[in-house]
Amino acid sequence: MTHRIMPNEKLLRFWLDKLFSICSNLQARCLERWRMPGQSGAATDRFKIFFPHLLRRKHNDYLMLCSNLVSNQVAEEGGAMANVHDVAQYILDRTGEITTWKLQKLVYYSQAWSLVWDEKPLFPERIEAWANGPVVPDLYQQHRGSFTVSKIAGGNPKRLDQDGKETVDAVLKYYGHKSSQWLSDLTHREAPWLNARKGLPDGDRGNSVITHGALADYYGNL
Repeated sequence: MTHRIMPNEKLLRFWLDKLFSICSNLQARCLERWRMPGQSGAATDRFKIFFPHLLRRKHNDYLMLCSNLVSNQVAEEGGAMANVHDVAQYILDRTGEITTWKLQKLVYYSQAWSLVWDEKPLFPERIEAWANGPVVPDLYQQHRGSFTVSKIAGGNPKRLDQDGKETVDAVLKYYGHKSSQWLSDLTHREAPWLNARKGLPDGDRGNSVITHGALADYYGNL
């Protein structure tokens, strides 16, 4: 079911026009107040300070409204790929608080099986072969320094399309009850991480990318 009545561009233009109209009216009202006879210099000065502050508030309110409306519409249309933060929050909404180590592995397997089952990536961010297993650096920056996590800033699970949700649900059904250590050990036995780590001693830092092709080839042949 949909409540959309305008495409994205028209919707954004509508709300921006409304914003400019409101700002113009505010400016006109303030200028009129400044010109009123009998107003003290102090009162005029207060309005000169007040108006830019109020304008910024209204500007931010309406830009946020525009952004939310367009983002929600794009999400409903499936017109934009979810990012890794969206996927991570979808996982956390189903698992509750888990270790950051485990979250990284669940995100990794969600990407791998999306490439196999849906023939498309679940998120665009790169996966790197770190010493302790596959890691998405963009997600790591969100939870850096934390042992467990229950919320990812900016993550919006509504951005996942139906295929993505079903893929993550299937991944959680199989891998979700496993421990962080079990998942890490599993990735260390599998070709995508091993091949990306070739030439590096155990425990050494590395940032080689685990490609979509490597994931699809390996997990597609299991």
